[in-house]
Amino acid sequence: MFIDNVKTYYTKDGEQRTTSGQFLCLLSCDDLPIGPDNFRGIIVATKLSQFGHWMMGSCKIEGHKLTLSGTYGEDGLTMTVPHDIFELGTPLPPELFEAWSKGRGWNDAGSEGLSIRQWAIDNMKVIKTKQRKGGKL
Repeated sequence: MFIDNVKTYYTKDGEQRTTSGQFLCLLSCDDLPIGPDNFRGIIVATKLSQFGHWMMGSCKIEGHKLTLSGTYGEDGLTMTVPHDIFELGTPLPPELFEAWSKGRGWNDAGSEGLSIRQWAIDNMKVIKTKQRKGGKL
């Protein structure tokens, strides 16, 4: 989910593209069950391009290349990542996990989308600071 003003455009062939922007990914750790304690956000700079019916891109965090697709980087779901990347994320409040788990998003954000986006905007400085402390992105 882009959290800043990103311009989109279409190529002459009708493919949608975006310029680079700050993108919120929701993370869960690959060695923990999904739940309020395994629900973090990380902001990465990326751009997305149309790939068939999907908007896709990639980013690199701590030497790991991650493929991004749609909302939150995983089409409305959390991205399951290794522990070292998960630790760079910022925990979301438990009430946002509850809203996300009941939001009824399918290949997109659900009813929680605006609340999660606002959380990311309000906490962007903290999220980015934590990333820098965690290592090179």
